[in-house]
Amino acid sequence: MNKDGGVRAIADRRSAPVYSVAEVARLTGVHALTVRRWLSGVEASPYEASPYQEGPLLASFLSLVEILVTKAFRRRGVRLERIRQARDFAAARWEIAYPFASLRLRTLGGRILAEFEEESPAGGSLLTLERPAERGSEQWTLPALVVETVDAVEFAQDEMAKRWFPFGKAGPIVIDPQFAAGRPTIAGTGVTVSAVYARFQTGRLSIPSIADDLQLPQETVEEAVRLGGRIAA
Repeated sequence: MNKDGGVRAIADRRSAPVYSVAEVARLTGVHALTVRRWLSGVEASPYEASPYQEGPLLASFLSLVEILVTKAFRRRGVRLERIRQARDFAAARWEIAYPFASLRLRTLGGRILAEFEEESPAGGSLLTLERPAERGSEQWTLPALVVETVDAVEFAQDEMAKRWFPFGKAGPIVIDPQFAAGRPTIAGTGVTVSAVYARFQTGRLSIPSIADDLQLPQETVEEAVRLGGRIAA
């Protein structure tokens, strides 16, 4: 496969519908009803990369990242519909299907959302007003929760989300659509979180023994068990 073909294949994996609503809810900590409402609205957007599908509603990795960002905005008390409107505004301006899963949100999000709020002032603000001491003038920036969420994402050369680290980039767990069908794995290994949790669930193996058997740090196994318990619930 040539270089361009390889890039397209990676992009296809990121936008492929592979997660059920329940899976997204467990991975992100967002209520399943909110996930369904978001996906239904996004699927109807003219900027969505894939057409609306019949049958079970499924999410792609890029949609999952957007739901994470939406969760951060929602914690500011912003209504879901207003967040969706802001997303579609950014999608139109940037001409990309998943603006909240783009590095542009981190670098240009304050500017584009300020434009959105100027055109649509009704509703809660998606931005934070800061007064940098070194500049002496006020400026609108992304809320800290949104920045923290985006900073747990690794981006590809096309500036779209490539991998997500549920416990931050310093943590050992990663969700990468190129591996294990996008399910959580331990970074740098072929070990899935579900496999680690399954061993722990037998009740016959302690965390230290699992760590020793898999040649992993005990702290890594502990985090895998913690996430495994959440996504298996």
